[in-house]
Amino acid sequence: MKTLLSAVALSSLAFAAHADPDRGGYKGPDNYQVVTVTQALQLQDDANVRVEGYLVRSLGDEKYELQDDTGVMIVEIDDDDWDGVEANPDLRVRIHGEIDKDRRDTELDADGIQVVE
Repeated sequence: MKTLLSAVALSSLAFAAHADPDRGGYKGPDNYQVVTVTQALQLQDDANVRVEGYLVRSLGDEKYELQDDTGVMIVEIDDDDWDGVEANPDLRVRIHGEIDKDRRDTELDADGIQVVE
């Protein structure tokens, strides 16, 4: 009986790890669309994206300007999403997160940040 319960529990975990990203669930690195800043600004609200560029300016209140070769957008990076990265305008970073679009503005709400080497 223990073996059967263990098998059921493991299969449930495996299913949860491959849940449909449009309905929530696991959102690993493969679930983020790689885009430029200009492309990110055109996407729908809640799109999962990964963008590379430079944090060129702090705007305060956990908001920053992210710039790549195509444009500039605002990124919100919560204090607990920095993952130990200490960014500066000369350091290329990769940010993954979710597009947050309202009537006037489009921002990237970061889930994590990494240094691009």
